Amino acid sequence: MPATLHVLYTRDADTTFDMSYFLTEHVPMTRRILDGFIDFMLVAEGTETYPGGAPEVHALVTLVFESRESFDRAESVAGPIHEDIPNFYNKRPRLLVGELVA
Repeated sequence: MPATLHVLYTRDADTTFDMSYFLTEHVPMTRRILDGFIDFMLVAEGTETYPGGAPEVHALVTLVFESRESFDRAESVAGPIHEDIPNFYNKRPRLLVGELVA
């Protein structure tokens, strides 16, 4: 069963987030390191909380893996991805792991 990892870079009064660095450095590095582990990766910028409220996230990333085993193997090479986060975000992102069911 495919596994998912949702990474939420939440937004509040004291967060900083460098979208330019995130898009030009972090996302390409993540794709490069996880190549062969992920089926696809979606990256979205938080623009509002529906309907029309202020955005609660700077960005949301969804990674889809072939299986939980593939996710677990990817974690063994993901150190540089985790270590890069302070270069663009001053908090810890929320990580939500799931399984595709429909």
